[in-house]
Amino acid sequence: MLIREGVNGYMSCVKNLTDKNPSNWTAAGCPLPTMMHLERRAGKDKPVIEKALVELDGGMFKAYEAVRDKWAYLDAYSSPGPIQFNGAASDELNFMVKPPCIEALVAETNQFEELESSGLKFARKYELLSELSQARVKDVVDIPDMFTKGGFQVAGTKKA
Repeated sequence: MLIREGVNGYMSCVKNLTDKNPSNWTAAGCPLPTMMHLERRAGKDKPVIEKALVELDGGMFKAYEAVRDKWAYLDAYSSPGPIQFNGAASDELNFMVKPPCIEALVAETNQFEELESSGLKFARKYELLSELSQARVKDVVDIPDMFTKGGFQVAGTKKA
């Protein structure tokens, strides 16, 4: 489920995001006052939404906990990014919808560590790239003729 604070005093949410077909998703809204309680702040009672703490026994934190020491120095990350509706990565589920498999995340992080300790600068394994990044690597960019034929000059200017 994805939750987002909306306008006009409602919190919006979308349920069933693990289903790859958006027509099977369920959009809903909940009035903010139903989620509020009174909390004493600066000597006065204020209506607030109760704080949500990190679930230290939840799947997301357990996955992070398993790799955080290595992530502190490795250039190893996965973009949980926005949901893609078509093209590359349109079938990937974002980590907020479905936490990653801890064993797979640890194995992938170990591969990043091996690659970085190999001494190769800026080396990346194609298999470790996300589906979207793999599609970007494969993409062939059309370069305009004026750039391929060398009939241009580049000059730098300094703003006054």
